[in-house]
Amino acid sequence: MVYLLYGEDTFLINSYIKKLKREFGEIQNGINYIQMDESSIQNLIPEIQTPAFGYPTKMILIRNSNIFIKKCETAEKIANYLKEHQIENVEIIFAEKNVEKNALYNVIAKKYKCIEFNELNIVQLIDKITMITNLYNVKIEKRNAQYLVECVGQNLQDITIELQKLIEYAGKGGTIEKNDIDQLVIKKSENVIFDLTDNIGKRDVKNAIDVLHNLEYSKEPDQLILIMLYRHIKK
Repeated sequence: MVYLLYGEDTFLINSYIKKLKREFGEIQNGINYIQMDESSIQNLIPEIQTPAFGYPTKMILIRNSNIFIKKCETAEKIANYLKEHQIENVEIIFAEKNVEKNALYNVIAKKYKCIEFNELNIVQLIDKITMITNLYNVKIEKRNAQYLVECVGQNLQDITIELQKLIEYAGKGGTIEKNDIDQLVIKKSENVIFDLTDNIGKRDVKNAIDVLHNLEYSKEPDQLILIMLYRHIKK
């Protein structure tokens, strides 16, 4: 079996890979579980042909090979091999961020399985956050769940990392408040810069200076800060 898992949401891709690994059963790294990337993708066909000694099947996980976004001899060879052979005793998983519908993609889509993992929309993310907090017996209002997404962005993996900190801070039976998010969450740079310009607009000098110090600590490029400030003043 061959899987092509691709898209922007690495959290969902990794979750699906974990599911496949659980279903696969016992894994011995280097024997019946092989990991590859762009630097070793040319060895895929020989690896498919090499038996997993002592095991009936093997799993090959290829991450970020970039073989679906460029034309090369290796991509054509793999496409022809998968087209001419039925992959039965090997489970091949391609995990890619960017994919173009080249010959290799078309072969996998026709004979095997392609799954795209796009980032969830705001409503789906709020529901996901609520579901996760409920599992830990922690409450969060929808407006605060939305604020968390606005601070972190729509990548579920980033949200989950920050949400875990908030859950641990709130504790069982606790509630995640907006102030907790402001204190604990690592915001995306553009949101931090918005806080800076917002405080400048309000003439809140103290908070503006605090935000600026945080930007300097995070090593945000001075040019980006100046551009954002210029845009704010221009408005």
